[in-house]
Amino acid sequence: DALYVAERRGVNTALLRVPHGTFGAPTKKEEVALPVVGSCFIAPTDSRLTGVALSLGSWTRATKPYFYDPQQKRVVALDMVQSGALDAPTNVEAREVVIKSHDGVDVPVSVLVRKDIKLDGTNPTIVYGYGAYGITESPFLNPRVYAWLERGGVYAVAHVRGGGAFGEEWRFAGRKGTKPNTWKDGIAVAEWLIANRYTSPERIGIYGGSAGGIFVGRAITERPELFAAAVPAVGVMDMVRAETAANGVGNVPEFGTVKDEDEFRALLAMSSYHHVKNAVKYPAVMLVHGVNDTRVDVWQSSKFAARMLAAQAHHQPVLMRLDYELGHGGGGTRDQQQRQTADIWSFFLWQFGAPEFQPKQRSPQ
Repeated sequence: DALYVAERRGVNTALLRVPHGTFGAPTKKEEVALPVVGSCFIAPTDSRLTGVALSLGSWTRATKPYFYDPQQKRVVALDMVQSGALDAPTNVEAREVVIKSHDGVDVPVSVLVRKDIKLDGTNPTIVYGYGAYGITESPFLNPRVYAWLERGGVYAVAHVRGGGAFGEEWRFAGRKGTKPNTWKDGIAVAEWLIANRYTSPERIGIYGGSAGGIFVGRAITERPELFAAAVPAVGVMDMVRAETAANGVGNVPEFGTVKDEDEFRALLAMSSYHHVKNAVKYPAVMLVHGVNDTRVDVWQSSKFAARMLAAQAHHQPVLMRLDYELGHGGGGTRDQQQRQTADIWSFFLWQFGAPEFQPKQRSPQ
């Protein structure tokens, strides 16, 4: 009955309907009102049927199937999925804010919190970011993140440059020579959260995986005093040597090659390993990696851990969580993912000083 288009509007996605017309006739674009504002994915369609099946979800609503009926002009839920107790938690909310980065550019941030949060600077807070390949962190309800929110934590998703929130221009603003915008956007997000009393430097951490290792590693090497803890997961930490890995050549279009002088300089600028300085008080770090990872070799984490441990002043912890039954993460079982997340959340809470996550004092023998 029409052409249906999912159109990105920054973090969220809209649904457009373009009715079929005759040759030469102008088409009229209609926006479909959606019951859930967040992510909209169009399912495979059948040309024999009118309407379109959708998957809709948000930061606070589990993704579920819906159907748009063009005759009634409304979107209805499809009774195909059994509802769960935590599919639509009423005690959390997503606050969509826009912050100014280092160069005045507006960066969107999704701040996930409990509704009763107090802005007194004491909330344990995680800044999560990725910023590569034009990938956007689309809204979805993550039960593991909900566990963090449930105990009073703040989870800020930074839609930094290098991602795809605003199309190719946004992606190319955080790629190769412009890559510093990625971690500088993350630093600006952390500063905003502190300035607006969500948290403090003693209770804020930074987290990201894979190419997000650049986001994490360069943020803490550029502004070590801003964070209490950091978790790079399956992170690429030595960009100068990344090209030599089995999966390295395929990433040259995104990050660059050492064979070109300008691109080498860009790789050196984004390489966390090469920016670690001796006798600096860096945040506590836990590097998470699956030993069977074929996308980002495990030596990326172990090399960075060794360098950080040698440089770390004040004896801040540098830990490695290695799983010999995991790779890059995509094939992990639910139990493996839950155990890994539990360790990451516990590490952050330990470093933020949560009393129940501190080491127990041994009684004298």
